Amino acid sequence: MSFGEHHVARYRHHQSFGEFPDSVEEVKRLTGVQTVLSVTWVTDAEHWIKEAIVWDGASFTDPYFCGQGCAMQFGRHQAALGATTDTYTKALLRERVKLRKPDRVKETHKCA
Repeated sequence: MSFGEHHVARYRHHQSFGEFPDSVEEVKRLTGVQTVLSVTWVTDAEHWIKEAIVWDGASFTDPYFCGQGCAMQFGRHQAALGATTDTYTKALLRERVKLRKPDRVKETHKCA
C-alpha cells in the first residue's frame, strides 16, 4: 500500500492513503493492521514512509502464482524442460554414486 496522493497513479493495485506516516505505529493505525512486514522510507526535508507491506494475519497472496495448482503445474513444466533445484541434483548424484558401488560382501573361503 502506498501513502500520499501522488503514489496513486503508480501503485493502482495497492491501497493508497492521503497521509504520510512517520512511524510503523502510524502505519498500523492508518491501515488497521497489526503486522507490518516492511516499509520504504523517504528522507528528504522530513523522514516519512512512502510504502508499506502489511499482513492481516490470515490471507496470503503469492506474488508469482494464483494458487498452489498453478505453482505445481509450473514446476512440472520446468522439470520436463530439464530444470532442477540444487537439492534435487545433489540427491540424484548421491543415488548414482550408490548404484555404482558394489556391495562389499566378505567371502569366507576355507581351504581343505
